[in-house]
Amino acid sequence: MPYIKKEDRLFYDALVDQIVNILAGLDNKQLVKGHHNYIMYTLALKLVNRLGVRYATLQDIIGTFDCCKMEFYRKILAPYEEKAIDKNGDVSTSEVDFAIGELDETNVPTVYKELKKYNCAIVPDTFRGEFKYTVQKFGNNGMSAWFNEELGFVSKSTVYINEFPSFYYTPREAFEAAMKWLKK
Repeated sequence: MPYIKKEDRLFYDALVDQIVNILAGLDNKQLVKGHHNYIMYTLALKLVNRLGVRYATLQDIIGTFDCCKMEFYRKILAPYEEKAIDKNGDVSTSEVDFAIGELDETNVPTVYKELKKYNCAIVPDTFRGEFKYTVQKFGNNGMSAWFNEELGFVSKSTVYINEFPSFYYTPREAFEAAMKWLKK
């Protein structure tokens, strides 16, 4: 995902450093959120204006935002959360059993560790207006494939109409379906 050639990074890194210095210098740190959002949104708009309004361009931009979000979570936030869990202990999920189906505090870590072995994670998603779960497989460049019950893991870059991810009502259903393929 963000792994472009080192020589290509030099130009962008200088520009990004300038933007970060401006944002970090704002008096009210709450303003940083709005300014950061403005920068990202305006960058996307200007790119659309330059490349033209086409579905493929719009889809690519949304996909880029999604991949950036997932890469940031995978590389920065998830390790931070793991350290906090090690330091402070995990949070019981017994209060939210209604939201996560058959998973409870006794098997969430097991499910997570089992999927992590395969570089996979259960991901909540909204599909056709319904909140469901799917399984995504991560490579070095962020999300590289999603799980399709009939086809296994399908590369995001080569998806055809019949290769959309399979969605499940509970994380347990998603886990069990994916593990059938992963353990083959």
